Amino acid sequence: MIEELYEAYHKDVYIYIYSLCHDASLSEDLTSETFYQMILSLPTFKGKASLKTWLFSIARHVTFKELRKRKKEVHYDVLQDGFVVADKDRQHDYEALMEQLMEWMQTQPLRAREIFKMKQEGYSYVEIAAFLQLNENSVRVIDYRNRLYLRQKLSEEGYHER
Repeated sequence: MIEELYEAYHKDVYIYIYSLCHDASLSEDLTSETFYQMILSLPTFKGKASLKTWLFSIARHVTFKELRKRKKEVHYDVLQDGFVVADKDRQHDYEALMEQLMEWMQTQPLRAREIFKMKQEGYSYVEIAAFLQLNENSVRVIDYRNRLYLRQKLSEEGYHER
């Protein structure tokens, strides 16, 4: 049964993980880790969602756990470009700003964080919707809310829109 599940889903899981981390080697490792975690968790699978949905949930958690561990750098250029530092003495470098954006996003729901991550990596709304199995409008709304949230946080920290 495990081999059948692996054969049926390993390519899809790999593509999904690759879409989140853009690292082929890491994607291979995390695909293996996903199936390992699936085997460990199989006795607790209740069947409330499809097996594929459950497996992708495991893949998402495994991937984000690893990315948090590695503290991947974020480039949310569209958001950052619209802000300047009001107080020149408090000028932050780009990396520190991106780190701060990621920290703020950690307080948001997982789906919002996924969309944030994929958007800053250059994925289109259509691609994100397909990967996350959402409709495109939902992705657009969540991304809009992410931007509003981050703009508010930036304003609170002394940044203002150009």
